[in-house]
Amino acid sequence: MLDNEEILSALFDMSRRICYHGPMMNERYLHHHLSFKLQQIIGGLDLFKDASTIKIHPEWPTCKKSTNLSYGKYRKIGGEYLPVADGSAGFIDFALGNYNKPEIGIELTFKVHGFSREELVYDFVKLLDSRNPFTYAYSLNIIYHDKQAEKGRLGNFEDTISNLMIETKLRLGDLLKEGRYHFFIITEVDTDNKRQHWLKNHSMSNFKKIITL
Repeated sequence: MLDNEEILSALFDMSRRICYHGPMMNERYLHHHLSFKLQQIIGGLDLFKDASTIKIHPEWPTCKKSTNLSYGKYRKIGGEYLPVADGSAGFIDFALGNYNKPEIGIELTFKVHGFSREELVYDFVKLLDSRNPFTYAYSLNIIYHDKQAEKGRLGNFEDTISNLMIETKLRLGDLLKEGRYHFFIITEVDTDNKRQHWLKNHSMSNFKKIITL
């Protein structure tokens, strides 16, 4: 049985405690840290036992012919990833549970002095797509903000965040999985390790800004 409270706590802990490390950082640091935490919660990733014992699946494909996975498919059209009937797999950073029907999907992003609206929307689309089997969906997004490089910061940062779910729902249409338990976190950390957070869950219509978690 997967402990969702512990998994969500691990994501909160990352968003509360991650320090500003400047441009040395990339998203793989988050992946390796979370993999370590997940193995503490779920159990080690033991590749010497039967495949059925493996509960942590990195870069899990939503469809893959050789393993009979046939869930959501996507295609990039006009610079935007859209859910389609005939396309390619979407990849989930971590899927937890049974490989054939994982219970939990987790996506991570990390940006230094920037923000990728398309990347976040695509992640949210995959996590809330009713064709995908998840019961629980989590997204953690860390953004470093250099106060000395203010010119590079998006002036409409908060407006962009508020429009993320509008765009997600628009792309999914009837494919939106209403009521799917989810928790999406966007955390901005500045050079003094001060931070602010935006949260969205299944009981909220949009992201809400808070200062502390």
